[in-house]
Amino acid sequence: MASLEEKKVKLGEIAAATDSELLAGDGESDVRVERFIGSNRISALLCRASDKTLIVTSLSGTQLLRVAQLMEVPGICLADGLSPDIEFVQKAAASGLILIKSPFSIAEICRRLLEEIGMQGEMDDCN
Repeated sequence: MASLEEKKVKLGEIAAATDSELLAGDGESDVRVERFIGSNRISALLCRASDKTLIVTSLSGTQLLRVAQLMEVPGICLADGLSPDIEFVQKAAASGLILIKSPFSIAEICRRLLEEIGMQGEMDDCN
């Protein structure tokens, strides 16, 4: 039985669908992701993130950047209009991450990614 191929979406398209502001990285890049994980738990991100995953979270600490680097995640979308400190943004940029922030909650961002863009993904229940 053939499996369905996951849709690959440009991070710029995700930014537009989630009314996101670019904080770090190249918004015009051809970087694409296949899925997302919405969570505020580092353990959930470690279990589910990959080099094809967008992380959607309200976290903005050093641990999040380490997870993103370890899992080779191409981008992070910060929820709830979270404005990280300049050091976080600089470290994300130095790591080659695309960092965007959205005014919406994790649940709303995930809903938009599922319904409006047709991405696959999941949201952790403990947000």
